[in-house]
Amino acid sequence: MTFVLPLEYKIFSEEYKKKSNRIWIMKPIGKSQGKGIFLFDKISQIKDWNSYQNKNKINDDKDKEKEKPEQYIVQEYISNPLLIGGKKFDIRLYVLILSYYPLTIYIYRSGFARFSHTYFKNEKTNMNDVTMHLTNVSIQKNAEGYDDTVGGKWFVRELFLYMISRYGYENITILIKNIEECIIQSFLAVHKIIINDKHCFELYGFDILIDNNLKPWLIEVNSSPSFSSNTKDDYTLKFNLLDELMTLINIEKYDIPQIDRIGDFDCIYRNGEKIRNLDPYNFHSHLGRAHHKKEKEKKKKIKYIIYKYNTSSKNNIFIPLQNNVYLPSQNNYIKLEEPIFYDNHNCTE
Repeated sequence: MTFVLPLEYKIFSEEYKKKSNRIWIMKPIGKSQGKGIFLFDKISQIKDWNSYQNKNKINDDKDKEKEKPEQYIVQEYISNPLLIGGKKFDIRLYVLILSYYPLTIYIYRSGFARFSHTYFKNEKTNMNDVTMHLTNVSIQKNAEGYDDTVGGKWFVRELFLYMISRYGYENITILIKNIEECIIQSFLAVHKIIINDKHCFELYGFDILIDNNLKPWLIEVNSSPSFSSNTKDDYTLKFNLLDELMTLINIEKYDIPQIDRIGDFDCIYRNGEKIRNLDPYNFHSHLGRAHHKKEKEKKKKIKYIIYKYNTSSKNNIFIPLQNNVYLPSQNNYIKLEEPIFYDNHNCTE
């Protein structure tokens, strides 16, 4: 459940009283990189909003714009997150809205999981440790033992492969379908009140948290997701995304309403219908999968782009990473095989 403070302070206060010992998280509206986020368990810790409401009733004629407090989103904190290596993580996915009327949703099949560098402990004494509770890269850089050669990220494909080996293919297939359903329902809830412009598109960053029951939770939707990168692989992912985004919105080249897949973008919803791309391997979603045929072409293109970019800027140094996956719980690397997660089908280039 989510509340906007101070506007919904009274409603939140009533919900707060229903059950004790809950931890809540507050996020300022309009900020990024984890700035201003904090956890609390006592309503007295946010009394500033309540005092503002009382003051506003008395001083009704004052300039309210100057005195208006910062707006915050408050949510019940998910206290049972799924942990890998004893550490918390969330997933950043990229979703493209090509049109709101009709509602047309594309999801980018790649993405990444962001890990904290501090072991998670569900104790109130650790509420102020943001490196434990928040996975933002800007926050984790300040964590003890942070290693920038690792970056604290897994690709979504690597994450799902690990989870399949741990929890089974069927359970993770259900999880992926639930994530897509969460994305679709988010847009269905708001698309009727959003002004549509046929000349515009919107790319969103969805942050998803998975609890220890393999249930996905929507943490937030970012209307201006960051495209800065802290590793070479991170840069490659985001460059590919923008490159294929430009292809997808090139409506003069493609009959977009009739195409379900372009590059690594897959349509999951169009004009009131969910798009299910079933194939002989019984995959229900393309999220986290890769194209064999595109890998060699991408590597050649990216190698040149990164070389050109890296040599033209002294402020950007790309650290080469191994082809292995770093386990947050150990100081070693493991090899993850991924034959079942490749897609040999033809795709529109």
